[in-house]
Amino acid sequence: MFKNYIKLAWRVLSRRKFFTFITLFGISFTLLILMLVTSYIQTEFGGTAPLGNQDELVVLPFIELSIKHYDTIPTVDTTYSDMVAKFDTTYDIKSIGSSSSSSSMSDEMLGKYFRDIASVKRSTIFNTNSAFDIYMDNSKINIKVNYSDHFFWDVFDFKFIHGRPYDASEVEQGLQVAVITLEMAQNYFGKTNVLDELIDLDGKQFRIIGIVERSKVTANMLKSDLYIPYPNYSTAYVDPYFGGYTMVFQSDEDLQKVKADIEETTKKVPSNLNPNYNTISSNPATYAEIYARTIYYQTDERKSLSFMRGILLGLLSFFILLPVLNLINLNVSRIMDRSSEIGVRKAFGATKGDILTQFIFENVIQTLLGGLIGFVLVLIAIYIINNGGYLGGMQLEINFKFFLYSILICLLFGVLSGLLPAWKMSKTHIVNALKSKQL
Repeated sequence: MFKNYIKLAWRVLSRRKFFTFITLFGISFTLLILMLVTSYIQTEFGGTAPLGNQDELVVLPFIELSIKHYDTIPTVDTTYSDMVAKFDTTYDIKSIGSSSSSSSMSDEMLGKYFRDIASVKRSTIFNTNSAFDIYMDNSKINIKVNYSDHFFWDVFDFKFIHGRPYDASEVEQGLQVAVITLEMAQNYFGKTNVLDELIDLDGKQFRIIGIVERSKVTANMLKSDLYIPYPNYSTAYVDPYFGGYTMVFQSDEDLQKVKADIEETTKKVPSNLNPNYNTISSNPATYAEIYARTIYYQTDERKSLSFMRGILLGLLSFFILLPVLNLINLNVSRIMDRSSEIGVRKAFGATKGDILTQFIFENVIQTLLGGLIGFVLVLIAIYIINNGGYLGGMQLEINFKFFLYSILICLLFGVLSGLLPAWKMSKTHIVNALKSKQL
């Protein structure tokens, strides 16, 4: 019986090519967009290495120094009566503006004041502001360098392919050791296993002790090619506050509490080390909040994150509704157009259940076929994006669970959209169904 339904459904879909094309195109194209968007979100925020513990991290990207400027403003001028002063001039001190400066911080200040926050399990200090051009075989290779402490490898879960990270003693001694990405090893040395090889950088030779996979997320703080103990960094900063370093905190506690503790710690930092400023403040945020702030800037990053989530939810809902509305319209039109066919089937003894089952099978087949086409399109699109490097090294992957949910949603609404008009048509008298194509 089911085999006959499937054959009949296939013949109907083949006969009405225009309706079938519109339906399949709507389902497959929409699934393509949905899967690319969700794949990006999954890669960026779904625990992809080296941000596998993203929900435990708080980032302190910069501090802000500020000072308010005041001036003495006369409020009442001296008044005279018969050449005798009756009222003296009075003055008020008012703010006439302020100056501020924000930047990444010095490693000394971060290490001295922010290392021992009670709610923080561990933290890392690193600098990603350096890049070098190296010429190999008449071609230029740009190397982005990360100078970090040994805690960097505990906070972030980089995948080591060969070797190991540098340890505390190597950082304390400022040894010239390095961890390199697999991509950089291939570009620089022409091979992947380069342990104990030397790489020349800024007049120094660094021995490679580890090889890691390049970060798959877009965060600039994790997109370096070479990782070196931070004492090797030569700084030109003389300001006691600023120095090009970022700090990331890892904690098992509520991240809003951690942020509050960091802000409270900032208040304990002396505000008179720079004579041009007298107030210091910080703005710690989670990774998702920092990402959202680049899209929609708000002083409170949580507002930026709420805005970004609303936009994403709206886009996903919109793209899910597209195939649903498409299926509803096409199913109603198709069933109305087939009233004579239904009348003939009823004349030959088809029951209401037979007619309903037939339309359900047709919807199931066209939805699954559209999903299959969409799945193939997703595979092709992800292959092109990953191999073309269009997202700067980010490697997209298919979220099979979301793909399944999307198919089920399309299937559910497709069945429901065809079920009601089919049920009404199945109740129509045979003669009326044969004479009219109206429900």
